[in-house]
Amino acid sequence: QQGHVLTNNHVVQGTTRVTLHLLDGTNVPATVVATDPAHDLAVLRADIPAAKRATVRLGDSDAVQPGQKVLIVDDVLATGGTASAAVRLMHKLGADVIGVQVLIELGYLDGRQKLRDVRLVSEITY
Repeated sequence: QQGHVLTNNHVVQGTTRVTLHLLDGTNVPATVVATDPAHDLAVLRADIPAAKRATVRLGDSDAVQPGQKVLIVDDVLATGGTASAAVRLMHKLGADVIGVQVLIELGYLDGRQKLRDVRLVSEITY
């Protein structure tokens, strides 16, 4: 709600300013405000218009409740093994998996085929 964005540290390592590319094509400048290289986390601050913000509460797979909506986020989709295992685990716990979001998809490895039943969004495909 305050324009903070959580990402991986390795994505912003070595820079203090980045550009966020929103799904609607809007580009928004952002500033790196905190990093935790040991856990590969970084926090960005961006002036994203209120109408384009989405709030996601970070979860804990040990605390998933039946019927809870879950978005699975990963850095790379390769063969699809990790992501499909995460989807199966969440379904086994009774969660409603609303999608899988990845930064990079290695399309030539065809991991998307293992996620046919889930909405998959990848930011960059090779």
